[in-house]
Amino acid sequence: SSGINAEWPLRPGITALRQDSERHAKELQAKYEKKMKVLREELELRRKTEIHEIEERKNGQINTLMKNHEKAFSDIKNYYNDITLNNLALINSLKENVEDMKKKEKSTDCDSALIPLL
Repeated sequence: SSGINAEWPLRPGITALRQDSERHAKELQAKYEKKMKVLREELELRRKTEIHEIEERKNGQINTLMKNHEKAFSDIKNYYNDITLNNLALINSLKENVEDMKKKEKSTDCDSALIPLL
């Protein structure tokens, strides 16, 4: 029992050290939780900013593609419209040639019919 009495004066110091240590641990934990919260917020902001930048680039690329496709479509449409107009002009020209040839043929038939009479 004399050993217990010898340790008794040390107990208040040990208890104070333990309390101080626990308080310090809680302060450190609170400090690092606050740091973690700030870091998470910064990373979340950075992530949102990067997503926004990516979306802006994507939208720019989509707009560029749409403009290029509209131009290509317009070029192809004009190309085929030109071909159609040229073909219609050729058809009309050939019809006129056929009519002219029919007229000449009739004229030649009439002339050849008159020749034996001479």
